[in-house]
Amino acid sequence: MWMTLLHSLTAALLAVFTAFVELTSRYRDEPFRTVAKERWSWPYLAINGALGVIAYWILRPSFALDNSMQQFELAVGAGLGAAVVIRARVINARVGGTDVALGPGYVVDQFLSIVDRQIDRRRALERKQLVLDVMEGIDFTRALPYAKTMLTASLQNLSSQESKSLAEKLDAIEKDSRLDNQLKSYELGFQLLNYLGDDFVETLFREKKAAFAM
Repeated sequence: MWMTLLHSLTAALLAVFTAFVELTSRYRDEPFRTVAKERWSWPYLAINGALGVIAYWILRPSFALDNSMQQFELAVGAGLGAAVVIRARVINARVGGTDVALGPGYVVDQFLSIVDRQIDRRRALERKQLVLDVMEGIDFTRALPYAKTMLTASLQNLSSQESKSLAEKLDAIEKDSRLDNQLKSYELGFQLLNYLGDDFVETLFREKKAAFAM
């Protein structure tokens, strides 16, 4: 009995982990913190966990399981398979003049779009306030070389493509004649947030704010 409950828990945890990875992959800056703080993400994780358990109990009678290892393997398959079930498309229907594949996957896509909008709105407010607090009064022309130096020295796992993309965006900000010094500092803060997250930006500039003051 205890082993059966343990295998059910295994299926649930794997299904939840798969859904968690899916959610975190959708948000670039602070993905783990964003998903953990967003209440809309928890029902999605719970649904996936429940499907993992349901799949395990549906499949269990269909297999001759001779030992605990085989039951564990079935639990793993059920937990990972929940992601396939919840993404399934069953029938094609015409909705509003558009062909739509209906099924659990369609419902999931609609729910995730709601989660995206909620997270985007909350993160927009958080990001705006952080950039205003940290970058207010900072001289862009003096802060940019410092930021580039710290990025090069600090980061080890940023891919060459990401490094090139970030460098190009920082250069574009520097050359944009439409932005004044303060707006360029704000834009610098937003770009660094996209790649490095809240903690890095705060640590990078808060202690140096006086040195980079306009």
